[in-house]
Amino acid sequence: MFLMVSPSISLIGVLVGLALLIVLCYKGLPLPFASILSATVILLINGFGFIPGLKEYFMTGFVGFVKGYYLLLFASMLFAKLMGDSGAANAIALACSTLARKYPGREAYAACFSMILIASILTAGGVSVFVIIFIMLPIGRKLFQELDIPWHLFTVFVVGTGTYTMGGLPGMPSINNVMPTSILGTDTMAAPILGVVGSIFMIAFAIVYTIIVVNIAKKNGETFMATGHRIAAREMKDRVFAKQVKVWQAAVPPVCVLLVLNVFKQSAELSMLVGCAACVALFRKNLPNVITNSVGAAGKEAAGVVITTSCVVGFGACVTATAGYQLAISAFGNLGLPPALQVVILVNLCAGITGSSAGGLSIALNSFAEKLLATGLNPQVIHRLASISSCGLDSLPHNSAVVIAVQTLEMTHKECYKHFFFLNTLSPLIASILCAFISMLGVV
Repeated sequence: MFLMVSPSISLIGVLVGLALLIVLCYKGLPLPFASILSATVILLINGFGFIPGLKEYFMTGFVGFVKGYYLLLFASMLFAKLMGDSGAANAIALACSTLARKYPGREAYAACFSMILIASILTAGGVSVFVIIFIMLPIGRKLFQELDIPWHLFTVFVVGTGTYTMGGLPGMPSINNVMPTSILGTDTMAAPILGVVGSIFMIAFAIVYTIIVVNIAKKNGETFMATGHRIAAREMKDRVFAKQVKVWQAAVPPVCVLLVLNVFKQSAELSMLVGCAACVALFRKNLPNVITNSVGAAGKEAAGVVITTSCVVGFGACVTATAGYQLAISAFGNLGLPPALQVVILVNLCAGITGSSAGGLSIALNSFAEKLLATGLNPQVIHRLASISSCGLDSLPHNSAVVIAVQTLEMTHKECYKHFFFLNTLSPLIASILCAFISMLGVV
């Protein structure tokens, strides 16, 4: 039996739970554990009970996300693994990194921009960010150490994985661009002008920011070892592939994914599987024991990602079940903000609270899509604004991808998080606000 509490007490419980989630994630606790513990605090303060509340609300949200998106995440992870294991992604990365050596005196700028280019191409082609960082790490370390470029500057690559290719550009196969289609009835090309404008802004922001931070590093006389001494000590071996993959061959599977998704208008899951088939057909010699190695590993990694994100969605379901949440939403609605700005604020808040772009996007759209549509706002505009906004406040310090990247690169938040903040948080946030105002002029 659930107990009734006042909306004010309920809201306090929600805020306590949210604060606990952020603190636990920042301290490095696994997100599934942190989300369950934080949800429990909210449920108990709201009088829902421990186990009954988790079963009724947390698990409902958890199962809903698994049902809706596990196949997509599995197909995406499988495609990413095949691109990595076959040497296709490595071929693209090596081709881009050679650009940095062609500009004597400007190697630092070229190295940083080549990292952004690699990440952008791989993400646009459907390769997961969790795979990209392991593809880029050995190439980037060798390049930056050889040219004595400060290692913390390597992290500017995140603009290519978590901004315009994830939520801005129309037609991308990312979950942030695919998820709104099932909720709003749109397609992946929704609001193309807004998407292109937002993407151009984020690219321009990244270029200016990168030039500024490279100039500062040069002025301060920074070297690779200052922040790269730990990664320099790690032993790494270059991967050897049975058959050398040419760049044009490596581009075929991602092109297949984009064609099937945007030209033939098939589902994202089928598009990814077509890309997988192209990988196997082109690079079979580089994929021994493909079922055991690539498929098995992809299944495990996809399960990990979907469980983590589903826990975040389950936490959000507990929040939305409270009277305090309804009180906050009612107060927000009374502010009289334009619907376009409401989309930006709601999605950013949900993504920031959960530390997950996909989780925050799912919670926001499932909770508010009907209300936003009822205002008369174009579904395509909602889709694009929500997709871009999900790339904003999600990248706070407790974001799982940020934590994994910092740990993998052998750095600390203090050494490199500023780049994540400016490129993956501030830039998409400004872009989403800019696009919201442009949409008010009737631009789609």
